[in-house]
Amino acid sequence: MKLAEGLGQPNWYVSQSHIPDQISMLAMYEQEAESITAVSLVLIPGLLQTRDYARAIIGSMIPDPEARVVARMGRQDILNRESPVRMTAVLDEAVLTRAIGGPQVMAAQLRHLLRRMESGAVDVRVLPFSTGVHGSLSGPFDVLEFPDASPIIYLESLGRGEFVDEEDDVDRFLATRDSVLGAAMSTADSAALIAARAEHHAESEAS
Repeated sequence: MKLAEGLGQPNWYVSQSHIPDQISMLAMYEQEAESITAVSLVLIPGLLQTRDYARAIIGSMIPDPEARVVARMGRQDILNRESPVRMTAVLDEAVLTRAIGGPQVMAAQLRHLLRRMESGAVDVRVLPFSTGVHGSLSGPFDVLEFPDASPIIYLESLGRGEFVDEEDDVDRFLATRDSVLGAAMSTADSAALIAARAEHHAESEAS
């Protein structure tokens, strides 16, 4: 991957040997990207997770999750800088329903999504249950696009990552991305559904 040449480590990354190489490389690609599209069936994408939501996920896989949580939060700096990365997340409706970390954590996570959407740098689109079979059922993926380089696809499963940069393979993922975006709800309708699900989780916690 030619883009990898000359990539610098992000500011939060300080010789963290406990961070897998794929995640370190992903963070460096994210620093250079001008836009990222994350398509997810099961979980909120890492760049949009709250600390508690991330801790619940990572803690289910490793006994001491805190260093990984810090790294995941550090990756989100690209959304807070003066010229943030443009991010689109396409989420299956099931992602909003599953109470990762419990109802309180999930309600806070969904409200965090809404705040990110209000900032203007992040667009979240929901694939409703009524969509039925769609191209992303084969698994989650991220599309990273760059101002002066070809797109790269990132695949992650059970904490292991893989990069795809062969043109034909990338083109298939780009076509899938466009297909699921076409099937997803509008931004406004997605925001309304996210708000309703957040309220549902909050009420579940209170009852």
